[in-house]
Amino acid sequence: MTGSTRRRRLWPNIASCIDGTGRVFKSNAVVATQNNNLVDGRDAASAVPSTAYSTVTLQGLAGNTRLDGVLASSSASRARVTSATHTFNFLRDTAGFNETMGYFHIDFAQRYIRALGFTNVNNRRQVFSVDRTTADNSFYSPGNKQITFGTGGVDDAEDGEVVIHE
Repeated sequence: MTGSTRRRRLWPNIASCIDGTGRVFKSNAVVATQNNNLVDGRDAASAVPSTAYSTVTLQGLAGNTRLDGVLASSSASRARVTSATHTFNFLRDTAGFNETMGYFHIDFAQRYIRALGFTNVNNRRQVFSVDRTTADNSFYSPGNKQITFGTGGVDDAEDGEVVIHE
């Protein structure tokens, strides 16, 4: 199998991509609520008011029930969520929330960069993980070209600004 053949198999067929929906923080819970006194509460859903969440369109999904798309994929995560209806409406106390945050913000950033005319910048699907390290740190690895979001302290994938930064 050549590199180009392998790439075609890994990337979803753009014509067959679908849109789904998901619940996210457009930025992060503090910005959404304008409340600097929020605490993590060990990922408790009750620690963040419902007004912090927004329902968004998850563009370009491959249609395989997972958060895999043309521009982003949570395939490096260990315990991946699935949805036969492509509806990823989780609260922050569920691992699926971090995956949805990662997918939405990475896909959004990739589309924004292309809309600016930069069509050959990170011109591939960005793979990420939300559950591979308990460190209070996130990073991009040039070796495997993946982003890893830490879960120490506040889960880093819960902050859209951290997601885009990485």
